[in-house]
Amino acid sequence: MFELSDGRESSACCGIEKIIVGTSSLAGLYGAQGEEEARSTIGRALERGFRNFDTAPHYGLGVSEARLGRALRQYEASEVRIWTKVGRLVRRREDARGPIEESNAGDRSIFAETPCELVPVLDYTAAGAAISVAESTERLGLRPFGARVHDPEQTPECEAAALSRDGAFAGLRASGLEVSVGTNDPRVVLRALDCVDAVMLANCWNLVDQNGADALAACAAKRIPVHLAGVYASGLLVGRDAYKYGPVPEVIRAKKAKWEDFAEERGLTLKVVALAFAFQPAAVSLVALGLRTAAEVDDTLDLLAQVEGKEPAFWRALFLDAEARGLLAPGALAACCHSADDSSSTLDDHQ
Repeated sequence: MFELSDGRESSACCGIEKIIVGTSSLAGLYGAQGEEEARSTIGRALERGFRNFDTAPHYGLGVSEARLGRALRQYEASEVRIWTKVGRLVRRREDARGPIEESNAGDRSIFAETPCELVPVLDYTAAGAAISVAESTERLGLRPFGARVHDPEQTPECEAAALSRDGAFAGLRASGLEVSVGTNDPRVVLRALDCVDAVMLANCWNLVDQNGADALAACAAKRIPVHLAGVYASGLLVGRDAYKYGPVPEVIRAKKAKWEDFAEERGLTLKVVALAFAFQPAAVSLVALGLRTAAEVDDTLDLLAQVEGKEPAFWRALFLDAEARGLLAPGALAACCHSADDSSSTLDDHQ
Protein backbone atom coordinates (compact mmCIF):
# COMPACT_ATOMS: atom_id res chain seq x y z
CA MET A 1 0.00 0.00 0.00
CA PHE A 2 1.44 3.38 -1.00
CA GLU A 3 1.53 6.17 1.57
CA LEU A 4 1.51 9.83 0.65
CA SER A 5 3.71 12.46 2.24
CA ASP A 6 0.94 13.57 4.62
CA GLY A 7 0.52 10.03 5.94
CA ARG A 8 -2.71 9.16 4.12
CA GLU A 9 -2.90 5.73 2.60
CA SER A 10 -3.70 5.40 -1.07
CA SER A 11 -7.09 4.22 -2.27
CA ALA A 12 -7.84 0.93 -3.97
CA CYS A 13 -11.08 2.17 -5.53
CA CYS A 14 -11.78 2.89 -9.20
CA GLY A 15 -15.29 4.16 -8.51
CA ILE A 16 -17.09 7.36 -9.38
CA GLU A 17 -14.86 9.55 -7.21
CA LYS A 18 -11.93 8.49 -9.40
CA ILE A 19 -13.50 9.91 -12.57
CA ILE A 20 -13.06 13.41 -13.96
CA VAL A 21 -15.81 14.48 -16.36
CA GLY A 22 -14.04 15.94 -19.39
CA THR A 23 -15.97 18.83 -20.92
CA SER A 24 -14.41 19.41 -24.33
CA SER A 25 -17.66 18.18 -25.89
CA LEU A 26 -19.49 21.13 -24.32
CA ALA A 27 -17.78 23.27 -26.96
CA GLY A 28 -18.61 20.94 -29.84
CA LEU A 29 -15.64 18.59 -30.11
CA TYR A 30 -16.53 16.23 -33.00
CA GLY A 31 -19.77 18.12 -33.63
CA ALA A 32 -22.01 20.81 -32.20
CA GLN A 33 -23.73 19.98 -28.92
CA GLY A 34 -25.76 23.02 -27.97
CA GLU A 35 -26.54 24.67 -24.65
CA GLU A 36 -29.51 22.48 -23.74
CA GLU A 37 -27.70 19.18 -24.21
CA ALA A 38 -24.67 20.55 -22.37
CA ARG A 39 -26.83 21.44 -19.35
CA SER A 40 -28.56 18.06 -19.49
CA THR A 41 -25.27 16.17 -19.53
CA ILE A 42 -23.78 18.08 -16.60
CA GLY A 43 -27.05 17.83 -14.71
CA ARG A 44 -27.13 14.07 -15.14
CA ALA A 45 -23.49 13.79 -14.07
CA LEU A 46 -24.23 15.72 -10.88
CA GLU A 47 -27.36 13.69 -10.22
CA ARG A 48 -25.41 10.44 -10.49
CA GLY A 49 -22.68 11.64 -8.15
CA PHE A 50 -19.83 12.95 -10.35
CA ARG A 51 -18.04 15.87 -8.74
CA ASN A 52 -14.76 16.26 -10.70
CA PHE A 53 -14.71 18.29 -13.92
CA ASP A 54 -11.95 19.28 -16.35
CA THR A 55 -12.21 22.17 -18.78
CA ALA A 56 -10.01 24.72 -20.57
CA PRO A 57 -10.16 28.08 -22.34
CA HIS A 58 -8.96 26.14 -25.40
CA TYR A 59 -12.27 24.24 -25.57
CA GLY A 60 -14.26 26.50 -27.85
CA LEU A 61 -12.32 29.56 -26.67
CA GLY A 62 -14.29 29.84 -23.45
CA VAL A 63 -17.50 28.08 -24.53
CA SER A 64 -16.86 24.94 -22.45
CA GLU A 65 -16.03 26.90 -19.31
CA ALA A 66 -19.05 29.16 -19.65
CA ARG A 67 -21.48 26.30 -20.29
CA LEU A 68 -20.04 24.25 -17.45
CA GLY A 69 -20.36 27.19 -15.07
CA ARG A 70 -23.95 27.90 -16.05
CA ALA A 71 -24.91 24.25 -15.63
CA LEU A 72 -23.26 23.99 -12.23
CA ARG A 73 -25.09 27.11 -11.04
CA GLN A 74 -28.42 25.94 -12.46
CA TYR A 75 -28.18 22.65 -10.58
CA GLU A 76 -26.78 24.36 -7.47
CA ALA A 77 -23.80 22.01 -7.46
CA SER A 78 -21.78 21.79 -4.28
CA GLU A 79 -18.45 20.22 -3.37
CA VAL A 80 -17.28 20.09 -6.98
CA ARG A 81 -13.65 20.24 -8.08
CA ILE A 82 -12.84 21.94 -11.37
CA TRP A 83 -9.53 21.88 -13.17
CA THR A 84 -8.99 24.44 -15.91
CA LYS A 85 -5.90 25.25 -17.95
CA VAL A 86 -3.55 28.06 -18.86
CA GLY A 87 -1.34 28.82 -21.86
CA ARG A 88 -3.95 30.31 -24.18
CA LEU A 89 -5.68 33.63 -23.63
CA VAL A 90 -9.02 34.17 -25.37
CA ARG A 91 -9.07 37.44 -27.28
CA ARG A 92 -10.84 39.17 -30.13
CA ARG A 93 -8.48 39.16 -33.09
CA GLU A 94 -8.16 42.94 -33.13
CA ASP A 95 -7.18 42.89 -29.44
CA ALA A 96 -4.62 40.06 -29.66
CA ARG A 97 -1.19 40.88 -28.24
CA GLY A 98 1.15 37.96 -28.87
CA PRO A 99 1.33 34.92 -31.12
CA ILE A 100 -2.04 33.65 -32.32
CA GLU A 101 -2.54 29.90 -32.58
CA GLU A 102 -4.18 30.05 -36.00
CA SER A 103 -4.71 26.27 -36.18
CA ASN A 104 -7.29 26.59 -33.41
CA ALA A 105 -9.03 29.73 -34.57
CA GLY A 106 -12.27 30.09 -36.52
CA ASP A 107 -13.23 27.29 -38.87
CA ARG A 108 -9.86 25.59 -38.34
CA SER A 109 -10.78 24.73 -34.76
CA ILE A 110 -11.76 21.16 -33.88
CA PHE A 111 -14.45 22.66 -31.65
CA ALA A 112 -17.54 23.25 -33.75
CA GLU A 113 -18.97 25.99 -31.54
CA THR A 114 -15.89 28.20 -31.34
CA PRO A 115 -16.93 31.86 -31.83
CA CYS A 116 -15.44 33.03 -35.12
CA GLU A 117 -14.48 36.45 -33.75
CA LEU A 118 -12.19 35.01 -31.06
CA VAL A 119 -8.62 33.70 -31.28
CA PRO A 120 -6.28 31.88 -28.87
CA VAL A 121 -3.19 33.90 -27.95
CA LEU A 122 -0.29 31.79 -26.68
CA ASP A 123 1.00 33.02 -23.33
CA TYR A 124 3.00 30.75 -21.00
CA THR A 125 4.27 33.49 -18.68
CA ALA A 126 3.40 33.80 -14.99
CA ALA A 127 1.48 36.98 -15.73
CA GLY A 128 -0.42 35.26 -18.52
CA ALA A 129 -1.27 32.35 -16.24
CA ALA A 130 -2.66 34.71 -13.59
CA ILE A 131 -4.81 36.49 -16.17
CA SER A 132 -6.00 33.18 -17.59
CA VAL A 133 -7.07 31.87 -14.17
CA ALA A 134 -8.91 35.10 -13.42
CA GLU A 135 -10.76 34.99 -16.74
CA SER A 136 -11.58 31.29 -16.31
CA THR A 137 -12.94 32.00 -12.83
CA GLU A 138 -15.19 34.68 -14.30
CA ARG A 139 -16.49 32.37 -17.04
CA LEU A 140 -17.04 29.52 -14.61
CA GLY A 141 -18.50 31.62 -11.83
CA LEU A 142 -16.40 29.46 -9.49
CA ARG A 143 -12.77 29.42 -8.47
CA PRO A 144 -11.10 26.31 -9.91
CA PHE A 145 -9.49 23.72 -7.68
CA GLY A 146 -6.52 23.34 -9.99
CA ALA A 147 -4.93 24.70 -13.14
CA ARG A 148 -2.90 22.85 -15.74
CA VAL A 149 -0.24 24.32 -18.01
CA HIS A 150 -1.81 23.20 -21.27
CA ASP A 151 0.16 21.82 -24.23
CA PRO A 152 3.46 23.56 -23.53
CA GLU A 153 5.09 21.18 -26.01
CA GLN A 154 3.56 22.84 -29.05
CA THR A 155 6.72 24.92 -29.58
CA PRO A 156 10.13 24.91 -27.87
CA GLU A 157 9.55 28.59 -27.04
CA CYS A 158 6.27 27.81 -25.28
CA GLU A 159 7.81 25.10 -23.16
CA ALA A 160 10.86 27.19 -22.30
CA ALA A 161 8.62 30.08 -21.25
CA ALA A 162 6.42 27.82 -19.12
CA LEU A 163 9.38 26.30 -17.29
CA SER A 164 11.27 29.57 -16.75
CA ARG A 165 11.54 31.43 -13.45
CA ASP A 166 8.82 33.83 -14.64
CA GLY A 167 6.81 31.12 -16.35
CA ALA A 168 3.34 29.67 -16.02
CA PHE A 169 4.33 26.93 -13.56
CA ALA A 170 5.90 29.44 -11.18
CA GLY A 171 2.92 31.75 -11.53
CA LEU A 172 0.45 29.01 -10.69
CA ARG A 173 2.54 27.94 -7.69
CA ALA A 174 1.87 31.36 -6.17
CA SER A 175 -1.87 31.11 -6.84
CA GLY A 176 -2.66 28.46 -4.24
CA LEU A 177 -4.25 26.20 -6.84
CA GLU A 178 -3.18 22.62 -7.47
CA VAL A 179 -0.56 22.92 -10.22
CA SER A 180 -0.35 20.38 -13.02
CA VAL A 181 0.70 19.99 -16.62
CA GLY A 182 -1.74 18.87 -19.28
CA THR A 183 0.03 17.25 -22.20
CA ASN A 184 -0.03 14.58 -24.89
CA ASP A 185 3.77 14.27 -24.77
CA PRO A 186 5.26 12.06 -22.02
CA ARG A 187 8.65 13.71 -22.50
CA VAL A 188 7.16 16.99 -21.27
CA VAL A 189 6.00 15.22 -18.11
CA LEU A 190 9.56 14.14 -17.36
CA ARG A 191 10.83 17.70 -17.80
CA ALA A 192 8.08 19.25 -15.67
CA LEU A 193 8.03 16.83 -12.72
CA ASP A 194 9.73 19.25 -10.32
CA CYS A 195 7.13 21.95 -11.09
CA VAL A 196 3.85 20.14 -10.47
CA ASP A 197 1.54 18.65 -7.86
CA ALA A 198 -0.12 16.41 -10.45
CA VAL A 199 0.01 15.48 -14.13
CA MET A 200 -2.66 15.12 -16.79
CA LEU A 201 -1.29 12.74 -19.43
CA ALA A 202 -3.40 12.22 -22.54
CA ASN A 203 -3.46 9.76 -25.42
CA CYS A 204 -0.36 7.77 -24.53
CA TRP A 205 -1.64 5.09 -22.16
CA ASN A 206 -4.48 3.10 -23.69
CA LEU A 207 -4.95 -0.24 -25.41
CA VAL A 208 -3.31 0.91 -28.66
CA ASP A 209 -0.57 3.19 -27.30
CA GLN A 210 1.62 2.73 -24.22
CA ASN A 211 4.23 5.38 -24.99
CA GLY A 212 3.56 6.99 -21.62
CA ALA A 213 4.90 4.05 -19.58
CA ASP A 214 8.18 5.71 -18.60
CA ALA A 215 6.46 8.95 -17.61
CA LEU A 216 3.94 7.02 -15.51
CA ALA A 217 6.76 5.15 -13.81
CA ALA A 218 8.56 8.42 -13.04
CA CYS A 219 5.39 9.90 -11.55
CA ALA A 220 4.91 6.83 -9.35
CA ALA A 221 8.51 7.04 -8.15
CA LYS A 222 8.01 10.68 -7.09
CA ARG A 223 4.48 10.05 -5.72
CA ILE A 224 2.96 12.49 -8.22
CA PRO A 225 -0.67 11.60 -9.04
CA VAL A 226 -1.58 11.22 -12.70
CA HIS A 227 -4.93 12.19 -14.17
CA LEU A 228 -5.13 9.95 -17.21
CA ALA A 229 -6.98 11.14 -20.34
CA GLY A 230 -7.49 9.69 -23.80
CA VAL A 231 -8.14 6.23 -22.36
CA TYR A 232 -10.45 5.41 -25.27
CA ALA A 233 -7.82 6.59 -27.79
CA SER A 234 -9.69 9.75 -28.81
CA GLY A 235 -12.90 7.74 -29.02
CA LEU A 236 -11.57 5.08 -31.39
CA LEU A 237 -12.13 2.31 -28.83
CA VAL A 238 -15.77 3.29 -28.34
CA GLY A 239 -16.78 3.54 -31.97
CA ARG A 240 -15.56 6.91 -33.24
CA ASP A 241 -13.66 6.79 -36.53
CA ALA A 242 -10.89 9.15 -35.43
CA TYR A 243 -7.55 8.93 -33.67
CA LYS A 244 -5.68 11.78 -32.02
CA TYR A 245 -8.05 14.23 -33.72
CA GLY A 246 -7.30 12.92 -37.21
CA PRO A 247 -7.72 9.91 -39.52
CA VAL A 248 -7.08 6.47 -38.07
CA PRO A 249 -3.78 4.90 -39.25
CA GLU A 250 -4.24 1.34 -40.52
CA VAL A 251 -1.80 -0.04 -37.96
CA ILE A 252 -3.94 1.45 -35.16
CA ARG A 253 -7.12 0.15 -36.75
CA ALA A 254 -5.58 -3.32 -36.85
CA LYS A 255 -4.62 -3.10 -33.15
CA LYS A 256 -8.19 -2.19 -32.30
CA ALA A 257 -9.52 -5.20 -34.21
CA LYS A 258 -7.18 -7.54 -32.31
CA TRP A 259 -8.33 -6.09 -29.00
CA GLU A 260 -11.96 -6.56 -30.01
CA ASP A 261 -11.29 -10.24 -30.64
CA PHE A 262 -9.37 -10.54 -27.37
CA ALA A 263 -12.21 -8.99 -25.35
CA GLU A 264 -14.87 -11.06 -27.10
CA GLU A 265 -13.00 -14.28 -26.29
CA ARG A 266 -13.38 -13.40 -22.61
CA GLY A 267 -16.99 -12.29 -22.76
CA LEU A 268 -16.04 -8.65 -22.22
CA THR A 269 -16.68 -5.47 -24.16
CA LEU A 270 -13.80 -3.42 -25.54
CA LYS A 271 -15.04 -0.46 -23.49
CA VAL A 272 -14.76 -2.18 -20.14
CA VAL A 273 -11.32 -3.61 -20.99
CA ALA A 274 -10.13 -0.13 -22.02
CA LEU A 275 -11.41 1.43 -18.80
CA ALA A 276 -9.86 -1.29 -16.64
CA PHE A 277 -6.53 -0.77 -18.41
CA ALA A 278 -6.58 2.92 -17.52
CA PHE A 279 -6.44 2.08 -13.81
CA GLN A 280 -3.49 -0.31 -14.06
CA PRO A 281 -0.58 2.15 -13.62
CA ALA A 282 0.38 2.75 -10.01
CA ALA A 283 0.50 6.54 -10.48
CA VAL A 284 -3.01 6.92 -11.88
CA SER A 285 -5.25 8.58 -9.30
CA LEU A 286 -8.01 9.90 -11.57
CA VAL A 287 -9.26 9.02 -15.05
CA ALA A 288 -10.76 11.70 -17.29
CA LEU A 289 -13.64 10.65 -19.54
CA GLY A 290 -15.33 12.91 -22.07
CA LEU A 291 -19.07 12.50 -21.50
CA ARG A 292 -21.19 14.01 -24.25
CA THR A 293 -24.71 12.95 -23.27
CA ALA A 294 -26.73 11.91 -20.24
CA ALA A 295 -26.77 8.38 -21.66
CA GLU A 296 -22.96 8.31 -21.67
CA VAL A 297 -23.01 9.33 -18.00
CA ASP A 298 -25.19 6.32 -17.19
CA ASP A 299 -23.10 4.03 -19.38
CA THR A 300 -19.94 5.08 -17.53
CA LEU A 301 -21.42 4.06 -14.19
CA ASP A 302 -22.24 0.65 -15.65
CA LEU A 303 -18.69 0.29 -16.97
CA LEU A 304 -17.22 1.22 -13.58
CA ALA A 305 -19.39 -1.40 -11.92
CA GLN A 306 -18.10 -4.02 -14.36
CA VAL A 307 -14.47 -3.06 -13.70
CA GLU A 308 -14.96 -3.15 -9.93
CA GLY A 309 -16.86 -6.42 -10.23
CA LYS A 310 -13.60 -8.22 -11.04
CA GLU A 311 -10.72 -8.66 -8.63
CA PRO A 312 -7.54 -6.67 -9.40
CA ALA A 313 -5.76 -10.00 -9.94
CA PHE A 314 -8.20 -10.81 -12.75
CA TRP A 315 -7.32 -7.65 -14.66
CA ARG A 316 -3.62 -8.09 -13.96
CA ALA A 317 -3.68 -11.62 -15.42
CA LEU A 318 -5.75 -10.49 -18.39
CA PHE A 319 -3.31 -7.75 -19.35
CA LEU A 320 -0.29 -9.99 -18.83
CA ASP A 321 -1.91 -12.42 -21.25
CA ALA A 322 -2.51 -9.56 -23.69
CA GLU A 323 1.15 -8.57 -23.43
CA ALA A 324 2.23 -12.17 -24.09
CA ARG A 325 0.09 -12.13 -27.24
CA GLY A 326 1.78 -8.97 -28.49
CA LEU A 327 -1.16 -6.64 -27.85
CA LEU A 328 0.83 -4.43 -25.49
CA ALA A 329 4.30 -2.95 -25.78
CA PRO A 330 6.85 -5.33 -24.23
CA GLY A 331 7.69 -4.28 -20.69
CA ALA A 332 5.04 -1.59 -20.45
CA LEU A 333 3.17 -3.30 -17.62
CA ALA A 334 6.33 -4.01 -15.63
CA ALA A 335 7.53 -0.44 -16.09
CA CYS A 336 4.63 1.39 -14.49
CA CYS A 337 1.88 -0.95 -13.27
CA HIS A 338 1.12 -2.71 -10.03
CA SER A 339 2.92 -5.94 -9.27
CA ALA A 340 1.00 -8.99 -8.19
CA ASP A 341 1.39 -8.18 -4.49
CA ASP A 342 0.37 -4.52 -4.63
CA SER A 343 -2.29 -4.64 -7.37
CA SER A 344 -4.87 -2.96 -5.13
CA SER A 345 -2.85 0.21 -4.57
CA THR A 346 -3.00 3.52 -6.40
CA LEU A 347 -1.77 7.00 -5.62
CA ASP A 348 -4.43 9.27 -4.20
CA ASP A 349 -5.08 12.63 -5.75
CA HIS A 350 -4.14 15.65 -3.67
CA GLN A 351 -7.13 16.67 -1.61
